[in-house]
Amino acid sequence: LSGGADMDRLPGHLPRTSPAENEYLGSALFSGARMTGTLTGEETGLLCLMMGQAQRRATFIDNSLYRTNIPTRVRRRIDPDGTLSVHIAMSLEHIAGEARHAGEEIAARIERAAVDVLLRLRAASCDAAGFGRIAIRKSIDIPAWEARNWPDEYERLGVRVSAEVSVL
Repeated sequence: LSGGADMDRLPGHLPRTSPAENEYLGSALFSGARMTGTLTGEETGLLCLMMGQAQRRATFIDNSLYRTNIPTRVRRRIDPDGTLSVHIAMSLEHIAGEARHAGEEIAARIERAAVDVLLRLRAASCDAAGFGRIAIRKSIDIPAWEARNWPDEYERLGVRVSAEVSVL
């Protein structure tokens, strides 16, 4: 696939078998009933990580295999300044491969890639990360929620991702 990562392939054309129990090949983004974009397999994995649904997974970084042993902790919130914020704390174990990366280096990669995914979601008017569910809790009733006009507000808000990674 042009523009995708080395591991992003079409179904049936994977160059290897996966050591992971589940491997993401990509996903479609929806705004209501309308498809508004797509994510690659790597981006889908990051989205699942930010949603707190990929707590135990295997991942490749420069041909080295890492696996999460301890469940990943994810906290999504809307900061007082209106920024959509995600904090990821995880521990990785180096399983195979020559290159070993420092936790700070892996955290920086996750932060950059996760911000890109959140910006793509926002551009596609897709709130798959669930910030709307957080925002609705701050509305006292339905008229207050409707007056907030969340779809327009969502497209204007900034994004911030922080990650803490320890490599065992």
